[in-house]
Amino acid sequence: MNTPLKSALRMALGLSWMLPLCAAAQDVPATLLRILPSEALVQGALDDSLELQAARAGVDRVLAEAELRQRGPHEASLTADWLRRDVDQEGRFSEWNLGISQALRWPKKRGIDHATAARMTDLARATAEDVRHQVALDLLQSWMQWRVASDLMRSVAAREAATQREWQAMQTQWQVGQASAAELDALTQLQAEVRAEALVVQQHQQAAESALRTRYPQLVPQISEDVPELPLPERLSPPEEGWWTVVESHSHELEMVRQQMLIADLAANRQAAERRPDPTLGLRVLSERDGAERGVGLTLSIPLGVARRGWQAQQATAYAAELSARLNAEVREMKLALQQREQAANALWQQWQAWQAAALAAETRAERLKIGWELGDVAFDLLLQSRRAAAEARTREIEARAAVHLANAGLLLDAHAFWLGHPSHESQETDRQRAGDGLSAQ
Repeated sequence: MNTPLKSALRMALGLSWMLPLCAAAQDVPATLLRILPSEALVQGALDDSLELQAARAGVDRVLAEAELRQRGPHEASLTADWLRRDVDQEGRFSEWNLGISQALRWPKKRGIDHATAARMTDLARATAEDVRHQVALDLLQSWMQWRVASDLMRSVAAREAATQREWQAMQTQWQVGQASAAELDALTQLQAEVRAEALVVQQHQQAAESALRTRYPQLVPQISEDVPELPLPERLSPPEEGWWTVVESHSHELEMVRQQMLIADLAANRQAAERRPDPTLGLRVLSERDGAERGVGLTLSIPLGVARRGWQAQQATAYAAELSARLNAEVREMKLALQQREQAANALWQQWQAWQAAALAAETRAERLKIGWELGDVAFDLLLQSRRAAAEARTREIEARAAVHLANAGLLLDAHAFWLGHPSHESQETDRQRAGDGLSAQ
């Protein structure tokens, strides 16, 4: 391996393959487990996703490509020709010659091609695993969007029902002269506002549910069930070794980076080995003058153009160094993004606590103002304003509560704490072989 690329690998990944097998699995909070969909349904949704099916087909394609690389670029060539030659004063003769030739790959090149084939296979499988990870993240986000929409719908529906009951009571009071028309108008306005808000939330819930049903139909049985409201989130404690160490030990994206670096380095070595061209050996058999002259011989062909291959080798080496710098920058950004997500999770926790306190305070204030209004000490408009403020604070609290759950789940999913314990890089060919084995066993 080239020295610059070797040092780049050390800097980018450390010695990630020497880390303990799967750094200690992070515990998933019980409150989070309660709001996640069923494990069996999730696995079915991931396995049947179109993205993963495409990734599996890609593994099959790369396996075929790797097999071709192992076999080498050279194929045996067969040449044959026959002619009828007319010689003055001697007559006509049938003549033919037959030849077979084969380019021979040098052992060093063969070793590089075999190593490249293995790296290509590892890259394809890591890519399939990363696709599964990305699908799982999308499923998680879609699920949480539906859950928060369901909670908001539950909250606004309760407020709408309470407002409707209060409006009916006030209308009765107005009819007997115990409430003013202005108070009834104000409550009518609030009722309309709550209804409009309910329609908006209902549309968001329907859109989120439609997305889940379309993308992940396997989750429909659980979508159809009544789900409890989102529990209060728990603050996620970082692992002792740090999030990066845990995520790094599981990250298929990092494995993809490492394999891409190694493949680029092998490609540079392969081009350097091409400075020594592969010779072509052949066997030729001929018959001339109706068999009066016969011959058997060997042929040897060696391509020239050493200078051209030297420039190609330099080009491949420069590309490997360029790719190394790009991938190292990608690893740096991945590490930075993880740090920011950890910081965001902590910030979201604090924001949720603030909104929780605000919602409780606003609801308490609204209840006290209601008592004051009933006693005639508080204006009805002030009471309605407090209710609007309490409703707004509760909405923000529900959204913040869901955001904390989602942030925690995202970090834990990257650490493979749930859903991703099942290998998914099995190729379609392997699946077919297993199916065939099962039939033969029957």
